[in-house]
Amino acid sequence: MAVEKEFFAVIIEDVRARHAAVGDLIKNIDQQAISLLSFYPSIAIAAVSGAAAIIISVPSVPPLVGYGLAAAALCFVAGSMSCFMVLRTAIINLPGQDAAFWRWATHPKLTELQVVQAYLEAIASREAMNNAVCARGSRWLAIARMFGVLAPVAAAVTMLAAYRPG
Repeated sequence: MAVEKEFFAVIIEDVRARHAAVGDLIKNIDQQAISLLSFYPSIAIAAVSGAAAIIISVPSVPPLVGYGLAAAALCFVAGSMSCFMVLRTAIINLPGQDAAFWRWATHPKLTELQVVQAYLEAIASREAMNNAVCARGSRWLAIARMFGVLAPVAAAVTMLAAYRPG
């Protein structure tokens, strides 16, 4: 199949745009995890403090409220740990090729098709690595969010389980 020169430009630009978009998505996932980390630990500390105060020294409040706060705190701690999993160090690949590739690509005996094929082969494995980092971060971020949503449910279920009528 004969490929027009303009099509090479479209191919390269499409691959570069996708590669950059995955990098932006990784950055966005990290930023969301940082946002949750600015919230979850504060709520967990407040819930633990409230639970301890209620269970130990506030006889007018039933201890089951303290148990519920403790359950919510555990969810926020687990959510924070999940955020740290999102933020753990990972090797990512930046868009573009290094100078060695372009030095090779300017060799006079190479055709444009050979250069484009080499470019696509070189970026394929790098793209796979970024996709894996993105998928891992996305999974951990979903888990972190799930713990935030489950916190009030865990508190309610714990209070109901601890309730002993009169």
